[in-house]
Amino acid sequence: MSIPLGSARERYWPEWTAAYIGIMDVRPVSGPMELTENVSLIETPGHTPGSITVIADTEGGLVACVGDAVTYREDILELESRTSIYPVEMAVILRRIAALRLSLIISGKAAPFKP
Repeated sequence: MSIPLGSARERYWPEWTAAYIGIMDVRPVSGPMELTENVSLIETPGHTPGSITVIADTEGGLVACVGDAVTYREDILELESRTSIYPVEMAVILRRIAALRLSLIISGKAAPFKP
């Protein structure tokens, strides 16, 4: 999967796409992508197509900014999402995130937590 630029063009006005997407350095993500020595991206499109997770390798361990891929701590503990309309795909994503052995998860909707 990759960033759904076509989806943005289909859903939003051309002026919006040009104003917001057009000015950014947007590149498709396919598989893990290293941004710096300590920061990488992985695809986590179970909540919405094109979603990514940013992983930072810190002195305290791996920290992941997961957006809406993990809404609640229970999602990652039980490997089941309560909010996704794609439960099968989301279970795959949650297993991918759990396998990272993270020290901290920063969700888009909840306070940061330790898995």
